[in-house]
Amino acid sequence: MSTTPSLNSTVISILYPRPTTIPLPPTYFFDLSYYLSTHMPLVEAAWKPYGMQSWHVVKCDAASPYAVHAFMYWASADAFESAFAGPETKAVMEDVQNFSSEMPVRVGGVMVGRGWCREH
Repeated sequence: MSTTPSLNSTVISILYPRPTTIPLPPTYFFDLSYYLSTHMPLVEAAWKPYGMQSWHVVKCDAASPYAVHAFMYWASADAFESAFAGPETKAVMEDVQNFSSEMPVRVGGVMVGRGWCREH
């Protein structure tokens, strides 16, 4: 299986909000190390059998209203919906409290274009 998502792949984005108040509330936290070393391997183990093809994570800049933006690539929306309805998802969702004080926002869609910059 190719690790490069193809056009028409379903892309699920998970955005972790960051409060916009300065200073940040003392209750706010996001543990990026835990997220990358523990949570994302949990997600992959839970959802790869359902058809998750790949994922990547972006640490957002300080001006963004989001701390982290994760992208997951699927063969179809049905594959994601099956995974999200599966029993493994309970552990994935319960793990959020271990690395974030904020509940994530989920956005999904279909990849309709992409490109690679070439040298001139």
